[in-house]
Amino acid sequence: MKDLTTQKVSDSTITPAERLKMARTHKGYSRKELAAITNIPEKSIEKYEYGSMEPNISRLQTLCEVLEINSESLLGMPESENETTRSESNHTKYFSEALDHIEEINCIRETGFAAEPTKALAHVEALQSALRFLGEDELKKLASAKGISTENMLNLGITELSLRIIDTAIYGVDLYNIEMSALSKLAEHYNLAPSHKIFWIEWENHEEIIHEIRAKFKSEAFYSTNFPNFSDKKLFPRNSEKYTDD
Repeated sequence: MKDLTTQKVSDSTITPAERLKMARTHKGYSRKELAAITNIPEKSIEKYEYGSMEPNISRLQTLCEVLEINSESLLGMPESENETTRSESNHTKYFSEALDHIEEINCIRETGFAAEPTKALAHVEALQSALRFLGEDELKKLASAKGISTENMLNLGITELSLRIIDTAIYGVDLYNIEMSALSKLAEHYNLAPSHKIFWIEWENHEEIIHEIRAKFKSEAFYSTNFPNFSDKKLFPRNSEKYTDD
């Protein structure tokens, strides 16, 4: 994807709305043409460019793909380095970046993702990008630092370990630390079922139920005001501790 910093789009005084317009004009599209390509109403694009409305996750991704930019650049966040530079960089840089993005996500989550969904999503995408360049040992170190259970961690692949780090950033807790009975009640409330099974009686393990919870709340985490509060230990007791009222 193109680096819009060469067009001075990274200037901190430029708003995301202005960056979107600059990216569109740089590609030579009119609003009408961009609307036709993306299937996003021209009126909506106009509102995005005036800053009176923000695109949802799906539309943001579509705009970024068509305009050949990424959400970090569009929102004015520091642009990630290219692949060559990344491969030559010390992984400690990405470890620190991952921690910074997790802290930013934590702050936004405390006030509610629905208040700043686009910003929250951008930090999640940036966290995912940073995690891709960490080795297994660094991922385990980061997981332990964020309170993710290290039990049986030797059997975890890098992909699953990264997902658990992202889960913890979004939900405020490692979902594997929540009692199975509590997750089952949540799944029942939302009529969730194993997507890979036609007939089933009960959830087999945490991995199976968490897979469905991730799919259910992938977008709702950022836009729904009724998103479950996984940090509530009374509603979602932990495996290693029991919540009691003092």
